Amino acid sequence: MAKLHSIILLGSSSPRDSGMLADFSRLAWATARADDSGKGDTIFLAPLSPQRYNDSSERGCLLGLDGLPRLLLPHPDNPQIIPEPIELKTLFLKYLAGIAQNMGVHDDLFLAFSSHIRENDGGILIGDPFSSDDSSKCCYITVPEVETALERKPNSARVVIRVDSRQAVHWTRKTKWDTHAAKPTHHPYVDDPQNSLPLPTFSPSSLDELELLSPSELSRGPSCTTASSVSAFHELPKHPQSPNRLQILRTKFTPAVSSCPYPNSPTVDGVLIIIRRPKPNSEGILLHSISYHEYILFLAESLQATGVWTGGRRDQMNIPANAYTRDILKQRRGESAISELWDILETTDPCKYEGMSLSWNTTVPHAFVETWLECGGPDYRLEDLVSARMKVKEWIKRVGQAEPEVVCPCKEHLVLTREEYRERLRMHQTKEFILGEDLVDLNRTLNLSFT
Repeated sequence: MAKLHSIILLGSSSPRDSGMLADFSRLAWATARADDSGKGDTIFLAPLSPQRYNDSSERGCLLGLDGLPRLLLPHPDNPQIIPEPIELKTLFLKYLAGIAQNMGVHDDLFLAFSSHIRENDGGILIGDPFSSDDSSKCCYITVPEVETALERKPNSARVVIRVDSRQAVHWTRKTKWDTHAAKPTHHPYVDDPQNSLPLPTFSPSSLDELELLSPSELSRGPSCTTASSVSAFHELPKHPQSPNRLQILRTKFTPAVSSCPYPNSPTVDGVLIIIRRPKPNSEGILLHSISYHEYILFLAESLQATGVWTGGRRDQMNIPANAYTRDILKQRRGESAISELWDILETTDPCKYEGMSLSWNTTVPHAFVETWLECGGPDYRLEDLVSARMKVKEWIKRVGQAEPEVVCPCKEHLVLTREEYRERLRMHQTKEFILGEDLVDLNRTLNLSFT
């Protein structure tokens, strides 16, 4: 079986180079999360203990910018700390040559340098960047030295080298490896990235392991026990049909329906009747029907999260106060617009209760039309709506795989409110955004499976 071998090197020994520690920690986290079945040798090398860099503590490295939520990334397990520059360089080249010699013909080798790069030849700094090239305090790993160390690897084995994009040209000239030019990772972002970000690429379970600290919590120090790192999702009871979970859904459902101009559909009215006059053994159907209703609302709302539509433009449409909103869609898209939305969503709920079929054939198009109006009634392609729906449903499926206790017995959705879906997705998007786009690109380059 083909294996992926990795060597992640943190070169700078200056505690002020917290950005390089951040890169090192991100790459170490990503490779450590890769599928164990295809993992070969994984080596982390550094000249200084990660705890001694700025923006770091015993608990991990802080990613992100001051004044915004920041991600606490655990330090890599068992990094080899070699303070002497020459010794660290020698050990790196020794590991590299040894792995290259023992690689299988279909194996991959991933090398990542997180350090300063010498401008004239792309050499990777090992040691103190402020030492004025004092040979006792710093040295450089050069392109020819890496070429020499890789001489005995199989011709068919692949090597991917990640370097800083500003000096990647010295490494991209070589044909013995693929060069992954890293993008800048420390850039401003807003604390509501849902309109500009793709759905998370890392698994929900991986992202849930990472703590997101608010600015107020950071002011108390990164060693505090945080509450904001735990979303409402984590507060769900372990059994999805527990009375507490059903009570939350019931409490949210009635005001959510009454606060919007929802049509008087038989299904919604029937659910309200069961809530007000519950019958014996009705808890299961209530749990399913209310959470299915919230699932429909989230699928419609998530068209904004997937970037198909942009929110906040309803006031530009000059909609009459008493207008029937679906008529506006028909005027713009034709008489078939409502049936098209129904076909796109593909929600068929076979569940029945006391002869009542939960078809949701009015709620589905209404939820989408309301979202469409909130976004200013933009033009759209049906294939974009299909793609967005599939992305969101795949994300929901992955959340359910990570937390099977919140999967509805029907297996199609989770027993969450729309707000809980939204908060969960926002949290995952924010975490992945702070981790950086280049990790997602690296995932595609190495064909990693982050579990």
